[in-house]
Amino acid sequence: MNGLRYLITLTLFCTSTAAMAENWSGFRGAAGTGVSDESNLPLEWSMDKNVAWQIDLPGRGESSPAVNSKRLFVTSQTEDKALWVIAIERDSGKIAWKKKVGDGVLSAYGPKELYTHRHNPATPCPSADEEHVWAYFGTGLLV
Repeated sequence: MNGLRYLITLTLFCTSTAAMAENWSGFRGAAGTGVSDESNLPLEWSMDKNVAWQIDLPGRGESSPAVNSKRLFVTSQTEDKALWVIAIERDSGKIAWKKKVGDGVLSAYGPKELYTHRHNPATPCPSADEEHVWAYFGTGLLV
């Protein structure tokens, strides 16, 4: 790995007790509006302010996390083109599990250089409930 990693900093869900109650089941939240019903959320954060934990993850991904009461889920692609779903403990930031689900490259029309610096197959956001997680990748893979 050439050091490509992305940093997950969980601020909206772990910085206050009230925020722990809300799940964020997929892109733009459970209602699809991108609006949280929680209150008393921090208005500012940085690398050392209002951060509950942070973790380095393998590879690269641009998806938003899906969050249930116990875990959050992200997708990633490593340099070897492997596609991953990663579950992270919500309270501690420790990796609960990670699963290689496939491999491949982004299926996109147009010139390759148009997409490669912006997106990879791990760009779509996963969805989760209390028992399941679903992830769709830009290769067409649905797991």
